[in-house]
Amino acid sequence: MRYIIGLSALLLTTISFAQVYTWTDAQGKKHYSDQPPAGIVAKDANIKASKGVAAAPAAQESLAEKEAAFKQRRMDKEEADKKEAEKTKEKQDKQAYCSSLKGHLAGLKQSKRLVEYDESGKKKILGTDAKQAEIAKTEKEISDNCK
Repeated sequence: MRYIIGLSALLLTTISFAQVYTWTDAQGKKHYSDQPPAGIVAKDANIKASKGVAAAPAAQESLAEKEAAFKQRRMDKEEADKKEAEKTKEKQDKQAYCSSLKGHLAGLKQSKRLVEYDESGKKKILGTDAKQAEIAKTEKEISDNCK
């Protein structure tokens, strides 16, 4: 298959560089040929090779460029997908954190007493001032992080 494609490209290249003559006969019909007719003055037609034939080597480079561009687009898409997944995960984590803070605030507001444990495990009951400070701290944390 490669042999046929290569041979076709070679033939098309040689055909594209062949000289073409043009002349008009007695009936006014225009003729084209690769050989000038005998006894008639023919002009060189100056036919340029088509872009497809003349650009065969460039087409191979273009294919390599297209493949490189495709790989770059695929890498860019994978990177964008990865960033999008990170953003989604970050958003979910933030929502979970905010939900936790709001639950903590609701618990603080509903409880009558605020209990804290020290390093030895002893229970310490905090007063209303400490409870109000914890509520204010939690509300500030919610306002700063949960918009």
